[in-house]
Parts: sequence; structure tokens; C-alpha cells
Amino acid sequence: MGHGTPSGPVTPAMLIQDVLLAYPETLAVFRAWRLPCPRCLASGYETVGQLAVTIGIDGEVFLADLNRAIEAASPDAWRWPHAGPTSPN
Repeated sequence: MGHGTPSGPVTPAMLIQDVLLAYPETLAVFRAWRLPCPRCLASGYETVGQLAVTIGIDGEVFLADLNRAIEAASPDAWRWPHAGPTSPN
């Protein structure tokens, strides 16, 4: 996985469980990739980046899919609270 600026809220260093809890809309992405992560005990200690390496998937594409799902569900989700009309910043 690259070291560029993330294009959304999910980064390779995030725990799978944290992604699923914070962004339930990503469940559909895990299912589309046929990953058992929601039921897997490793989701509490394995990161998105580790998952990609462990099972041999393209981590950049998977990460982009996760972030697209979040963007589709809530376009400003990854920017809050630092942007948008209600932001005090």
C-alpha cells in the first residue's frame, strides 16, 4: 500500500473492527470482496493493511472501495468536523 495522503477516512493502519463500527456502510464492501471480516476474530487486532497483505488482495483498490462506500453514504463523513457549513473551524 502506498504512503500518500489518504483519500478518505479509512487508512491502512485502521483496525478492521473500527472501520466496520465507525462506517457500517463498508460491510457491503467486505461482502463484495468475499471477506469474512465481520465474523472474524482477527478483526479486533488486524488492520486493513495487514488484511490486504495476509490474503493477497490489492490493498490500494480495497481501500479505495471502502472509502468510496463511505463517500457515497455521506459525502462529508471523512472531513467532519473540520469542514462544511456547520464547522466552527
